[in-house]
Amino acid sequence: MKVCFRTGALFNIGTGHVMLNLLFLGKGLGSKVIKLGVERFIMEKKPVMQIIAEIKKENVASIKAFEKAGFEEGPFAYIFKSVKN
Repeated sequence: MKVCFRTGALFNIGTGHVMLNLLFLGKGLGSKVIKLGVERFIMEKKPVMQIIAEIKKENVASIKAFEKAGFEEGPFAYIFKSVKN
């Protein structure tokens, strides 16, 4: 999974990757890691624009994890909207 934190269309102020050990896959931890990372990023950087996740269409598990963490599908990428409980 690749997450690009952008402050505007041309400004990429950070990129993160989420990778879990195979022993921890399928336990709902991916969405928790994403949610915590986004919350910390927002708290520390206070971005004024959208947080965007670029996920390959065939990576269904990543899509589900990001959606659970508050991202919604946009025209070109997944866009953080809010944290879902």
